[in-house]
Amino acid sequence: MIVAKKELEYYNENSKYPKPKKRAENKKNKKSNVKIKVKVFTLAAITFSICLIVLLRYAYISQLKYDIVNFEGNIEELNKEKQKLALELEAIKESGLIERKAINELNMVYPKDEQVVYIEIDADKQVYNEKGNIKSQQSKGIITVIKNKINGLFGLIQ
Repeated sequence: MIVAKKELEYYNENSKYPKPKKRAENKKNKKSNVKIKVKVFTLAAITFSICLIVLLRYAYISQLKYDIVNFEGNIEELNKEKQKLALELEAIKESGLIERKAINELNMVYPKDEQVVYIEIDADKQVYNEKGNIKSQQSKGIITVIKNKINGLFGLIQ
């Protein structure tokens, strides 16, 4: 067996030619640096997007709060107006006020005893029609009474 002579090349560190191994390492480092830069940029873009979304949501919430305050002010105004109208309605409903307006503005007076007419109505024998006139009810059969009731309700059957 023959032993081969081992030849080694030594490079000087200060020489102008770089070592071949370092070139491969530099390419790997550049690739890893680009990957890191892309990751950092993506992370920064995601963080910026999240911050922008949060800021927009706070703006929307603030706008809603502003609207709520405006609506509450409107509700208070409407409640005050409602109370005012309720008081006016009660004043109008008051019978004393109506009586005073009738006497003073419309020149109305209470009727005298001679002017009052009392009417006695026997409710069993008299029936009112649609016009308010009194119809006398005769003794009729049950079919005629039912027919009159239906006619009174619907006005269709004669």
